Amino acid sequence: MVQPLELMAHFPTATRHAWFGNSLSHLESFRQDDGTYRFPARYLKEASGGYWVSGAYMRLEQNRRRRDSLTLESTFRMCKIKQLADRVHLQA
Repeated sequence: MVQPLELMAHFPTATRHAWFGNSLSHLESFRQDDGTYRFPARYLKEASGGYWVSGAYMRLEQNRRRRDSLTLESTFRMCKIKQLADRVHLQA
């Protein structure tokens, strides 16, 4: 779910679609009390083979076993999606 949102965030028509808004609201449900996000690990797929385009290798952290790794990745992705969507709406 995270990768398609990030890809679609580049396009005004896509960001105005109900699916985009509903999906973004769903991801907001993973917001923690301190303002960071922690998605289920399956939302940031890390596969042993494949390409980013197919959803593999979503994680950026060098040490993915660290306790806060998933929180850092989730927060980064959410901020990136929001930033892209906001930029697209300003340009439209």
